[in-house]
Amino acid sequence: MKFERCPFVEMPDGKIVRMYPFHISMEGMESKILFKDDDDYDSFIKILFVIAYKKMNSVVEYCVVSNHAHYVILSDSYYSATDFGDEIKRIYSMHFNKKYGETGILRRCNTHCVLLDSDRYLRNALAYDLRNALDNGAENINDYRWSSFRAVFCSGRIQTPIRKVCNLSRDESRRIMHTHNALKDVDWVLNINNELEPASTCNWKYFENAFLNDNTFFLKTLGILNTAEVKQQLIDNVKERKNDQDMLKCANDISLRWYHIGLNDLPIEKKARLLLYVYRSYRTTPNQLARVFELKREKVLSLLNK
Repeated sequence: MKFERCPFVEMPDGKIVRMYPFHISMEGMESKILFKDDDDYDSFIKILFVIAYKKMNSVVEYCVVSNHAHYVILSDSYYSATDFGDEIKRIYSMHFNKKYGETGILRRCNTHCVLLDSDRYLRNALAYDLRNALDNGAENINDYRWSSFRAVFCSGRIQTPIRKVCNLSRDESRRIMHTHNALKDVDWVLNINNELEPASTCNWKYFENAFLNDNTFFLKTLGILNTAEVKQQLIDNVKERKNDQDMLKCANDISLRWYHIGLNDLPIEKKARLLLYVYRSYRTTPNQLARVFELKREKVLSLLNK
C-alpha cells in the first residue's frame, strides 16, 4: 500500500481535511531541567494528548527527556502546528510553576516547529525522536517509559490495560488527566500506574505506514541514522537567525538542489514554494524574506497567509 505522507482525514464535524506532518521540539535554554520526576514526565504526556484532542491534531510519536521533548504530529497547517506547540508549553508551564515556583524556566524555553516535507525527512525525524531515549540514560530504547516506542510495530496491542480514560469520573479526570474537559469519546487506556499507554493514544498506523509497514526498515533507519545531521535540520537550523547574506546563500543552495537553477532565475510559482519552505524551516521574518527573494513585503505576506 502506498504511503500518504499528507493524508486526508475526516474531522469530528464531518469535514475532510488534508493533514501535514510536523516535528515540534520544546527545549530548555542552557540545558535547564524541564522534567524533574516521573510526575512531570507523566503530566507533560497527558497534556500533549489532551491538547491534541482539543485542537483535533494527531500525535504520531513522542519522546520526553530531562531537558527537552520531541514529538511528531499531523496538523492542517503550519500555523495550527505552531499554535499547538505554544499551547503545550503554556499549559505545562502552569504545572511546572505551580509545583516548583520557578517562573522563569519555561519562559526561557524555546519551541521549534518544522514541516516534514519529504518521506525521508519524516522517517529520519521519527527515528531521531525515539533515539533520544538514549540521551536520558536509557540502556535500551525498549525499556524507556517516556516515549512512544512501545506503540510501534505492535499492531496496537496493549500488554497491561487497566482502565479506559473515557470511564473516569470528572474528579478523576482532573486529578489523573489534568483537564476539566470531558474525555468520553477517546479510546485511551491507562496502565497500573495511571500512565497513558502509547498504543492507545498515538497514531501508530501512520508511523508504521511511513516505514512501509516493515519493522526491519524502521530498525535499519534507526541504526544508521546520522543524529547530528538530523538535529541540525530539525532544531539548530530553526533557532539560528541568519543574516541576509547567509539566508540568501541558503535559499540559493536549496533552489539549485531542487530546481537546478539559481534563486534569481526561478519563476514566481517555484519561488513561492521555496519561500514557504524557508519560512517553515528556518528562523526568519517576512521582511527578510522580501529582501532575500526580491519580492514586495505585501506579496510575501500574501503567500504566507495562504
